[in-house]
Amino acid sequence: MYGMQVHCKALRRGFTLEMILCNALIDMYAKCGRTTAARMVFDRMACRNVVSWSSMIDAYSHHGHGEAALDLFKRMGEAVPVVLPNAVTFLAVLSACGQSGLVDEGRAMLDLMKRQYGINPGPEHYACFIDLLGRAGQIDEAWDLYCSFSTTRSELSGSICVAMLNACRANMDVVRGNKVALHLLEVDPENPGSHVLISNFHAAARQWFESDESRRIIMDKGLRKEAARKTSLAPVLW
Repeated sequence: MYGMQVHCKALRRGFTLEMILCNALIDMYAKCGRTTAARMVFDRMACRNVVSWSSMIDAYSHHGHGEAALDLFKRMGEAVPVVLPNAVTFLAVLSACGQSGLVDEGRAMLDLMKRQYGINPGPEHYACFIDLLGRAGQIDEAWDLYCSFSTTRSELSGSICVAMLNACRANMDVVRGNKVALHLLEVDPENPGSHVLISNFHAAARQWFESDESRRIIMDKGLRKEAARKTSLAPVLW
């Protein structure tokens, strides 16, 4: 409600063409689940930058509108003046593909960012794609990609391990999941969220002793899980 009041005041004062303000409004409406209002602000912008496009794509992504996110990404490539996507843009697109089970499209996005835009995918991009494969039941391909990192422990990140562990849990691949759990403890041992995730995996696999052991480690170390929060794209890009 307060955000809408600010928006109304901006309309009355004629600030609706301010790019930074519009980007913030898109982000605000997206977080409130009002993608239609976010798109209205986006469509009325006289000029858009990479934040504008990425924020709107991310809005569709977080609310399960994968096709709309991909369509907007294609429009971004046709925009005049030209606006080039960056790593955050591709992360939003990959997330949208994951939410909607668009495996082929996600695979194409990974290839596109490297081949056409010269952007090297980071751990978060690969984690997103592994999550996509896991959701689609393509656990073998997810495992092959994961193993390409795990050959060198320094290349592994907590996000990649978490994505692979979630994929194993979704597909009830207990053998691989146990291996990933050990890797996750190596790369992110002090993160309470890692121990909770591992405990939940063991519980899903009916490995009750291992599940209780993970919970005990949290208590013994006095670890506290941080409250979940969604990070806005805007501060990353501005």
